[in-house]
Amino acid sequence: MMTTAETGGTVGRWPLRWEVRDHSHRGEVLSLWKSLEQSLGPIAVMCTAAWTECWLNHFGEVVPHQFGLVWRGEQLRSVFLLCLDVADRQSLIPFNTWHLGTAGEPDRDSVCVEYNDWPCFPEDRVAVLELLVSSQALNLGGDRFILDGCASVDLPDCVTTERGWRLTRKIANYCDLRTVRENRSELIAGFGDSTRKGIRQNLRDCGPVEVEWTDTAAAAHTVFDDLITLHQQRWTAEGQPGCYASRRFTAFHRELIDRLVPAGRMTIVRVKANGMTIGCSQLLLDRGRALVYQGGRIANTGKKSPGLITDYLCMLECLNRGYDAYDFMAGDSIHKRRLSTDTMPLVWAEYRWPGWRLPLYDALRSCKRTAKRWLIRSLPTDSNSSTEKVS
Repeated sequence: MMTTAETGGTVGRWPLRWEVRDHSHRGEVLSLWKSLEQSLGPIAVMCTAAWTECWLNHFGEVVPHQFGLVWRGEQLRSVFLLCLDVADRQSLIPFNTWHLGTAGEPDRDSVCVEYNDWPCFPEDRVAVLELLVSSQALNLGGDRFILDGCASVDLPDCVTTERGWRLTRKIANYCDLRTVRENRSELIAGFGDSTRKGIRQNLRDCGPVEVEWTDTAAAAHTVFDDLITLHQQRWTAEGQPGCYASRRFTAFHRELIDRLVPAGRMTIVRVKANGMTIGCSQLLLDRGRALVYQGGRIANTGKKSPGLITDYLCMLECLNRGYDAYDFMAGDSIHKRRLSTDTMPLVWAEYRWPGWRLPLYDALRSCKRTAKRWLIRSLPTDSNSSTEKVS
């Protein structure tokens, strides 16, 4: 299926012409996507054709999706993937949430896109995004539209609360390697006293260390096996399933290794001490930034912190290889703050279309939260009384 229409663009001689195509046009769209990437230069790794095609191979059958293309005359100006959120369609009050990019999977399988974007010529970004929130133009039958995890510096000026958007910000901690390099300073000098002391003490305790940076798919798969083992050991010890309990999630990343590592857009790094693996990190290499997507560490013993040493040595390797930032991505923790010098706000932007489903859904959720608080307050507080946790 393919639908077309025109919208008012102000740049260039011709107005923008858009198309919405279904999954049956996947091959043709991805071919156009790759051509557009070559015209635009480096783009966010999570909106490349390689990432998108890999995601579709593993999630396309469970997440309804459409492709959007925007033209000016005969020139392709933008291409994007629109995904319909699976969980929202299965809620008590079903509603349709459209995501821009590879999102909308079941929570247990989610790849959690961050530093999200879409391929587009810079001068058309505002016009294309305004098109995307026009339900009359796209005619996709939506209740809301979400732009997930976009860096604040990449967010178009039209995405504001004054224009009807709801914005949720999450902080990504990172170490500014570019400044370290320009100042010709030591990496460790940028951290706090306790962090510097911890790094030096751990390096002394570890003995000889080795950092293995993989640049072939075969080597990356071997290190990835270690990463999965360490990651799963940690989370199962805490009573959690861990990311790689999901076969779909794991298969997606195995194919991603085959696609991105040879292209220089991903590496899996292994850190060894005295010949034993103490930690592994999966880094997405995104326009000069090393994004710490996932990792695995052996358990802390006494004052030894394998996580501290693994990230510090990976960071040092990124500095030596010319990367501008070592980015821990969204989610705050003491560990991330200790090894960071700066922060980057990531924005989840939501636009709602008129309708009754979302207001009703919000009202029911509010009632549920109120009832839960009332029930907790009404429980006996006597130390001899037996209470249960209300979930």
